[in-house]
Amino acid sequence: SDFTIEENGHPQSIRSFHEFGTRNDSVAAAPKLPPNTYTNTHSMPASGPVNIILLDVLHSDPTSLVRAKEQIEGYLKSMPMGTQVAIFDLSPSKGLLLVQPFTSDGHTAAAAVDTIDVEWNRPPPKVDTLASLNVIAAYVSGIQGKKNLLWFAPSTPVLLVRDGGYSWGVSDMAYVHRVMDVFERFSEEQVAVCNVGIKGVDEIKIPRGAALFSVPFLPMQKMEAVAEDTGGEAFYNTNDLKAATAKAIDDLSHYYTLSYIPPRQQNDGHYHSIKVEVTRPGLHLVYRKGYNSEEPVPVTPASKLQMTQDSMGLGALPSTQLLFDVQVTPSQTSDQRTGPLP
Repeated sequence: SDFTIEENGHPQSIRSFHEFGTRNDSVAAAPKLPPNTYTNTHSMPASGPVNIILLDVLHSDPTSLVRAKEQIEGYLKSMPMGTQVAIFDLSPSKGLLLVQPFTSDGHTAAAAVDTIDVEWNRPPPKVDTLASLNVIAAYVSGIQGKKNLLWFAPSTPVLLVRDGGYSWGVSDMAYVHRVMDVFERFSEEQVAVCNVGIKGVDEIKIPRGAALFSVPFLPMQKMEAVAEDTGGEAFYNTNDLKAATAKAIDDLSHYYTLSYIPPRQQNDGHYHSIKVEVTRPGLHLVYRKGYNSEEPVPVTPASKLQMTQDSMGLGALPSTQLLFDVQVTPSQTSDQRTGPLP
């Protein structure tokens, strides 16, 4: 009764309400396999909240990445019991890498972050960021409940666009529609984006007699827009990334879910705003501010090829649905082969 919801300025009836506040460390049961059958699948949490840490090497400078890695590792080694994290690396040379599946072992997660190469010498990037985000959404699709994507980068490389809203100067409409589809996929999978700026604070010295002051080094408007419209938060203008990580995970691990039935009868191709208010004063609500009511745009052949290449590249996510038989037989000769097989 403390909450009210509006769509496009019109009040809506709340159909369900749930509160989530405890961390869930349950994992799905391992599949039962017949004798002599093995799988590379791993246990996944059955439900959220879960946290995905994406270290964006592609769009970051090595110096900032080294500092970010150290502070992320510091948080992971002391993270609260039951916190579930998975670690991804967006590499300019290898694409999206899953370096650590979901785990509640902070030291294991920290060791995985330590293996991420900041790539001081980088080849020309051939990585599709939007395709990589779609892979992350697919990876967590089997988990019920909320997923928090902590995206560590200097800024937001993917710009948010909405019907009748802002495009930040983007003129490629095919790209615009792909961005909209990605964030709609995030909405469907309950993925909230937390942009964590790794550039920190840039201190500028001014003449004697005046105090030092700090200014944000990041285009914070883009970070806040993407975070706000996905139900997340933006953290920037800070050198304490360990504290920012802790706050992001703690804030987004305690939440409510409310539902209502949209008044529209069919997709109309427009952006619909959502406004949620609470009667208690002094509270700031973080939630998804709307949705695009349209069918997904068909993937272009070029984009489909790029997504396929990313998924099959070196270090790609483990595939668990490719079945094959392996048979081991004794050698018929006395030769002992050494070295790599042809």
